[in-house]
Amino acid sequence: MTDLSVFIALAARARDAASNEAIELLSDALTLVHGEPFDDGGYEWADATQDNVQTHDHILNAARDLYRLACEADDLATARFALVQGLKAVPGHEDLYRLRMQLEHRAANTAAIHATFNELTHQLNVLECEPSTETVNLYRQLVGRRT
Repeated sequence: MTDLSVFIALAARARDAASNEAIELLSDALTLVHGEPFDDGGYEWADATQDNVQTHDHILNAARDLYRLACEADDLATARFALVQGLKAVPGHEDLYRLRMQLEHRAANTAAIHATFNELTHQLNVLECEPSTETVNLYRQLVGRRT
């Protein structure tokens, strides 16, 4: 059994579980994430078969679901864990960075909002991209800067 099959099974069980159990199952699934899927050499087939894209989707969905459930339970540490694990798999994913900035705003941690935005801009610079207008506007709103 592969880590991916275990991940998918845990996430599937979480969909039918009560919130507390779902948080535990999704946390267990995301613990299996150690970096970008299929990033090592020898996994070229993963791009050709779309396994890479599907795996990213599984991880992003689990991260978003765990974030939502943890926020509903006022468990900000678990919500943060969900986003950090999602970003390990999909660095530079703006939606997760926006959620992370919102989480840090909820925690009244302005320094972490700045750090999160700076981390995103660094990730996007590597890709020769800039943050979207939506992300920049959210950042400015959260730190109280006008456009």
